[in-house]
Amino acid sequence: MFKGLFDEENQKELEQWQRQQLLAERRLNLLERAKQGDVTTLKEAQPDANLYSEVLNALLDSGCQEIIESCVREISQSKELRANARLAQLMIDEFTTTLDKASLARMLHIAALNNDVALFEKSLVTAFESWEKGDVAEISANQLLTLCESEYWVLASEARRSGAGFALRDSLSRIRCKLAAAMRG
Repeated sequence: MFKGLFDEENQKELEQWQRQQLLAERRLNLLERAKQGDVTTLKEAQPDANLYSEVLNALLDSGCQEIIESCVREISQSKELRANARLAQLMIDEFTTTLDKASLARMLHIAALNNDVALFEKSLVTAFESWEKGDVAEISANQLLTLCESEYWVLASEARRSGAGFALRDSLSRIRCKLAAAMRG
């Protein structure tokens, strides 16, 4: 049976179109579920960085503290999921209003999981300055230093090796010296 000269090419185009339709439907489904507060959509969207960012932002758009906390928990407990700049900034803002040990640890961890060196440095400086003013009295200098240094290693190695990573190491070194002096004195 003669299929014609362009049948194979048409078949490939049809298959490509069908794949695109499936991906578009999947994207819409994940975004709709995220708008409903379904945090499991993060894992489903994770292989596609752009879709993951859209899904995380849709979850954050809810403004619901419970959903945001679920996102933080899901991302913190996962080895694959990462935060974005928006979530990291939300954690920095939360820390500056609650000023407790738990929100400090959450802020540093989510900022590190964002892999944005500047935002991580901002979280370190915020944590240190709040501790220095005595706003976070329940954490010792040694505990803060340990926390800051351990979260530094959560950053992706590419982020740590970047030019901004060099500036971050310099800031961390200054904080380390000040905390070491506080431990001695």
